Amino acid sequence: MNSKRRKKNIFGQLKTEAGFTLIEALVASVLFALVALAFAYTYISSRTFTANSGGRRQAVVLAQQQMETLNPQLFAAVEVLVGAPLDEDPIAGFNDYRRQTEASYVLDDDFSTPDAGPTNSLLVTVQVSPATGSAVNFGAIEIYSVKAK
Repeated sequence: MNSKRRKKNIFGQLKTEAGFTLIEALVASVLFALVALAFAYTYISSRTFTANSGGRRQAVVLAQQQMETLNPQLFAAVEVLVGAPLDEDPIAGFNDYRRQTEASYVLDDDFSTPDAGPTNSLLVTVQVSPATGSAVNFGAIEIYSVKAK
């Protein structure tokens, strides 16, 4: 903003001054600071989102691994989890994560309705969440599977 201003000197003669005024410099500085803050906020937000996304992705993998471990097992081996969930806090090798594995009896014709007594079907739930004092930040991830006798 190189502006030229015409002023009269003390003798009444016109003279031209070139340059920025103090106000123009201050306004430019404030605008630059606002733009820099907007970029900084965007950068910090994107890094936080990326870190949380990585945590969720790892949690899904850990839940799937546990479910894949339980799937080939016999019904009786998984049935021991009814009323006695397996709680890993933290998961071995993954100190930022906690995994809870539990099973509950469900009605054979409606796998979502819990049943108090032994049935021919189990609902297996694996939940992975941040461990106590963990640096990762995401909501709990849950996956379900039905195991039949």
